[in-house]
Amino acid sequence: MNPVSSWCREYALALPEKHPFPMVKYLMLQAQLMEDGVLAADGFFTPQEAAEQHIIRVHSQRYVEEWRNLRLPETAVRRTGFPQSAEVVKRELLITGGTLEAAHIALKHGVAFNLAGGTHHAHHDFGAAYCLLNDVGISAAYAIHELKLRSVLIMDLDVHQGDGTAVLFKDVPEVFTCSVHGEGIWPRNKVFSDLDVALPASTRGTAYLNQLKKTLRTVLYSARPELMFYIAGADVLEGDKLGNLALSEVDCQLRDRLVFEACKTYGIPVVVTMGGGYAPQVQKVVNVHKNTFREGLYLYHS
Repeated sequence: MNPVSSWCREYALALPEKHPFPMVKYLMLQAQLMEDGVLAADGFFTPQEAAEQHIIRVHSQRYVEEWRNLRLPETAVRRTGFPQSAEVVKRELLITGGTLEAAHIALKHGVAFNLAGGTHHAHHDFGAAYCLLNDVGISAAYAIHELKLRSVLIMDLDVHQGDGTAVLFKDVPEVFTCSVHGEGIWPRNKVFSDLDVALPASTRGTAYLNQLKKTLRTVLYSARPELMFYIAGADVLEGDKLGNLALSEVDCQLRDRLVFEACKTYGIPVVVTMGGGYAPQVQKVVNVHKNTFREGLYLYHS
């Protein structure tokens, strides 16, 4: 198999052990994918750090320099939820590099994954809510400017609205942003995407999936994308500590199937990032992410 997913131990090991949301899920996910035969060891690629020239297409030069040199003001550091450290900087550059490389792979082979990514709360000149660089935003801009695509879709199915991504592409007609998220949770101040669907708290699988079918029909007709970035958040699970929807693991798998079937039907290559997932039982989060891989690889490589 050609490598389709990025992986680096820095995804999991750069944060302090006492961080409120340990990133052990990345280690668990890679191991689970191989143990269950979803991907072999040669199905992963090691990303390169994203180059600054690509990052500053969407982030301000000043923010990037302060962040890389560990000179962010303390208030800005607290807003991100991450400590300032060289290890965290490297981690974010590798995650972004993984999404950039996945764009090339998806255009060639139909689908590619980042084992992390989906950091959609990072804005032009600040990071927020565990998002330091907007890896999907950087990669969408790269696809337009470097890969010369005419239309890119960001399909955000994380439980939180993709406010950072929405504002980055507010006046960029080549990038269509769509966010299906829980109503009434963070971020408090929403930034309008090209299409936002806010679902009531405790929305369950059937209602969610019916709405997603309608949304996919609308967005694919409107955007007509040559490439999709899919943020497949696991924080839509019932009981997620930061979410308010009520999907089961099976509902999440059906969600992924709907997205991949739509992309396959219309011949749209898709880059998948994992997004959030903060269920008390980390194994449930890993199961959701694993099934995302399973669904995408089955449809595009069977």
